[in-house]
Amino acid sequence: LGKLMAELRVRTQDELKDCAKAFDDNNNYQKVIRFADDGLKATLEGYIEHINTRNEETRVEKEKVKAKKAKRAKKVILIATSIIAIIVAFVILLNTVFIPNSKYNNAVTLMNAGKYNEAITAFKDIYGYKDSYSKISECRYNIAIGLMTQGKYTEAITVFEELNGYKDSTTKINECVAERDAIIELFFKTVYDEAVTLMNAGKYDEAILTFATIPNYSDSKEKISQCKIKKIKSAKVGECIKFGLYEQDNNTSNGTEEIEWIVLEVKNGKALVVSKYVLDRKPYDSHAHIVGRCLWDECTLQNWLNKDFIDVAFSTDEKALIPTVKVFVNDESSGTTSQDKIFILSVSEAKKYFGSDSLRKGVATPYVLAQGVTNRDGCVLWWLRTATMGEYVIDVAYDGSIHTRGNDDNAYNGIRPAMWIDLSKI
Repeated sequence: LGKLMAELRVRTQDELKDCAKAFDDNNNYQKVIRFADDGLKATLEGYIEHINTRNEETRVEKEKVKAKKAKRAKKVILIATSIIAIIVAFVILLNTVFIPNSKYNNAVTLMNAGKYNEAITAFKDIYGYKDSYSKISECRYNIAIGLMTQGKYTEAITVFEELNGYKDSTTKINECVAERDAIIELFFKTVYDEAVTLMNAGKYDEAILTFATIPNYSDSKEKISQCKIKKIKSAKVGECIKFGLYEQDNNTSNGTEEIEWIVLEVKNGKALVVSKYVLDRKPYDSHAHIVGRCLWDECTLQNWLNKDFIDVAFSTDEKALIPTVKVFVNDESSGTTSQDKIFILSVSEAKKYFGSDSLRKGVATPYVLAQGVTNRDGCVLWWLRTATMGEYVIDVAYDGSIHTRGNDDNAYNGIRPAMWIDLSKI
């Protein structure tokens, strides 16, 4: 009984008879009836009977009220029917004739005033009335003509295409394309001519930037290459030039990056250059040496630079500018030489061409650092080609000083390639 009262939200047993509907199908009620004494059972059944009687009386009363309302409504309907018929007829006439006609006239006025976008919106509001569909096309055609007159050919083409052959829109598209292409050609030619002028004036950096704005026009790409080559020819000692390509930013998805070279010396029509940054990390010699020492003309690094690196870093035309030169195997004090296109500096060259340790520091590219090489503020050890006694090769330390004791020849050190560029071929 307590559960039943709680479920029906009543505080006293007597309030059960005030419930909105009979609860004799309630599970808790049925349990009460099953186990209650006769007095409680009779009381609860009385509540159910009271509720049912009350609800039936209420229903009958509602039916009476409903019948009275229906009778009254019937009279009202009979009176209102004729009025409604008149109103409906007026509304139909208003919505199908008077209002659309007024909107149509307003839309035509907007169109005649050159307010085509507003007119289109107005005609869409009465879509299907009179020739509103055709008027929308006419407005769009006029918009396209206006864009064409203003020289906005690409926008005009888009609008003409949406007209699907309305009037002479197809012809107008062809006219717009021709005019647009003529303007683009004139623009590209103007930029190209300006770049050529800069190139001929020896302003190679400016010319390169200008050609780069129209990379697919005429021979712009070739001209960029020519500017870079010509810039090399005019480079002075200490300046940086760009020549060749190699992975440096450790993001292969954007291709390889231009290699920067420091001009160390210019003589006899040739320029000696060394890479500004440490470009890779290799052992001087990957073979294990047990007795004696490894020299430049015997090491795997020489082979890698003159076969693998040169093929990756330079185009055929660029390789043609790199001469084969005589390189001292150990240092200038050595009488032994080898014939190389790409090499690394010797101890005496590193001292000669770099005026201080700080200038000699080997700053590594992100590509090299990503290989897990030990570095100090981005600087790494880098090989010189001069060997010492035993299996040691001299290298440049993190601070740019020359590590005279050297490093094990099969250790992985940074590589700063060097080479001569034949300026006479430029």
